[in-house]
Amino acid sequence: MKYILKIFNFIIVFIILSISFIYAHPHLFIESNPTFVFKENKFACVQIQWIWDELFSDAILMDCDKNNDLEFDKEEINSVYKDCFINIQEYDFFTILEINSNKIEYDVTDFTATIDKKTRKVTYYFNFRPKKVPSKIKQITLIQNDPTIYTSFRSKDKNAKEYEYYGIQFEMEVE
Repeated sequence: MKYILKIFNFIIVFIILSISFIYAHPHLFIESNPTFVFKENKFACVQIQWIWDELFSDAILMDCDKNNDLEFDKEEINSVYKDCFINIQEYDFFTILEINSNKIEYDVTDFTATIDKKTRKVTYYFNFRPKKVPSKIKQITLIQNDPTIYTSFRSKDKNAKEYEYYGIQFEMEVE
């Protein structure tokens, strides 16, 4: 009897976990367009452009475009930064930056946000600046992924690779 009860409990747990996995899917969608920047032949930063989907863009517009002119002024950009962007800092901005297969710490700088008046999509621009850069670099890897599966990343860059469920990976070989 105990054996049958254990099997029954296992089956129930398996079904519940299976159902929750089936319903786990992204709610936010980002088109990510990174640019690897070098200055004086040294890796300086990764410039990031995130284009948000229509629904999240509408939420940002309702909360942050106070005068409804489809342009962010300085105060509204600060609102986007404080109310929408900086919240993901605790998730490392959904980003892993690696140099020569070693995870690198970075600062996030130069944040701004714009609105495309035709599509009403919000775009974030910011930089990932490595805190330390090795003197010899063979490869730089940028991974953008939300492990909670709440945000999906995609890119039009033909060199972007899928990463886990809804993430993307960019690699750059350096000579």
